[in-house]
Amino acid sequence: FARPSCAGDAACVRRALLVAAVLAVPATLAAAWLVSAWLRRPAVEMTAVVRRAAAGDESARVLSARRDEVGELARALGDLIAAGRDRIDDLTEDYRRLATVIDHMADGVIITDEPGNVLLINPAACRLLETTGSAALGRPFAAVVRHHALIELWQRGRREGTEQVEAVELSPSLFLQAVLTPFRHGDAAGTIALLQDLT
Repeated sequence: FARPSCAGDAACVRRALLVAAVLAVPATLAAAWLVSAWLRRPAVEMTAVVRRAAAGDESARVLSARRDEVGELARALGDLIAAGRDRIDDLTEDYRRLATVIDHMADGVIITDEPGNVLLINPAACRLLETTGSAALGRPFAAVVRHHALIELWQRGRREGTEQVEAVELSPSLFLQAVLTPFRHGDAAGTIALLQDLT
């Protein structure tokens, strides 16, 4: 058999390299697709679990039997979700205890946000101001207390940023000591009004 002729060794080398490159492209693409699919599946699963956890699904779990870096990431993400859940449970329990204490206080308590809308009002404050929780929540402080001395005290406390204490006569038969305390904690700000029945 006659050997195929080459114009020179350099031409043969170029031809061989070209053939090898053409054959290598499909193999490289196939390998890249397999690696991508291998990495993409756990990423999609973890994303779905995080979204479920963020939506409040307490059954959302990140499970992985893999021993590589992806498995480590999945386990770390699972630990993070579990720690976040525990923190939310602790805060919820703290809030319930605080709400129980405030509800059973003899003194009236009103908490407003920074613009002055009522975030919390306890039964004692509702009784003193002759309102209800459903009617007060979300409304401006001035609209809930409906008394100029309390409104002025609240405005002064916000303006000066200091605690204000004053005896207030709401009616001939009702005397209160009002203690208004502005607060700021991180991004949260507002006022706490304590109404003590002196009658």
